[in-house]
Amino acid sequence: DVEIGGCFTVDDDNVYGCTEEGACNYNADATVDDGSCDYGTECWDGSIECNADDCPDQPVNTVDISFDSDTAIAGFQFTVDGVTVTGAGGGAAEAAGFTVSNSTSTVLGFSLTGSTIPAGSGTLVTLDIEGDPSAACISNLIVSDSSGSALDTDADCTGFVIDVVDDNVYGCTEE
Repeated sequence: DVEIGGCFTVDDDNVYGCTEEGACNYNADATVDDGSCDYGTECWDGSIECNADDCPDQPVNTVDISFDSDTAIAGFQFTVDGVTVTGAGGGAAEAAGFTVSNSTSTVLGFSLTGSTIPAGSGTLVTLDIEGDPSAACISNLIVSDSSGSALDTDADCTGFVIDVVDDNVYGCTEE
């Protein structure tokens, strides 16, 4: 009820609220739409949820970065093109106790204790990414040895080879 100037009272029997059934805050008792309708949040997959916490988790794709090295690795850094990096870890880097850090496009790994990744081959590190794993490609690769010197690498999109040791057989090889 509304009293006007003390002279008379006007009854207001309206119930104000959201009158749109598809809205998150729909009020079935409302008789007048007050403009408060809330249509929720659009999730990453295009679905709509009234509470953003109810959105489905975005799937995480992974890409393994492989290595084949005939010398120990003391550190590495590379850029990742074609995808967004959301995390990095595991592999030989984790086994060697490396600290691995990442931004959305760069991965850096090294040891604070001087440990190295032994010569060998396998997964250097696993990247958590957003995007198509087949589009991931490393570039600007820098790998260093225990003296801090850069090692020559032969890289493709998801791995690299280091062949420092001269393991050629010289001299006469005919019997």
